[in-house]
Amino acid sequence: ISNTLNFKSKVTTKRDLSIGKWLKTKMQISSDFTDEMFRAKSNLIGDKLQKSIEGDFGWFNLVNKKVGIGQIEIYNGQELAESRGREIIKILSKLKAELRLDIIFLSIVDLGNAFNVFITKDEIARSLLQSIFGVNFYGNIAVKYGIIMRKEITPLLKIELAKIL
Repeated sequence: ISNTLNFKSKVTTKRDLSIGKWLKTKMQISSDFTDEMFRAKSNLIGDKLQKSIEGDFGWFNLVNKKVGIGQIEIYNGQELAESRGREIIKILSKLKAELRLDIIFLSIVDLGNAFNVFITKDEIARSLLQSIFGVNFYGNIAVKYGIIMRKEITPLLKIELAKIL
């Protein structure tokens, strides 16, 4: 349910759907379960924000660049980005240094509004995201309407990086 955004993500497979149906026959899940789960994931008070970003952080070698992408799926993603943007940038900067990344950004999937919020201070990441998605950054934040998952973003980054390197 989480990885497929309740089976609504473009990356949902037939296998995901069949396993979801099978699981429903094996356990009692309340009709509010999905909403409750995503609301709980949206509670990022205190150090939960850092733990959430670090907990679902992936890095990839793309065209001789080490690219780090954080992804969180929550309600009110833009509000989080605006209210805690400086803290997010600090977390990303720390990860970039620790992992020796060339490029880094966070993608917040805003479940309630069905868009992504990208946060980065990284100039290369900004340029790539602007090129790929046509977004404009205001400060360290850009909004891309329509939801896209990291596993969809990564191949697009690889293609775009290959063009510029």
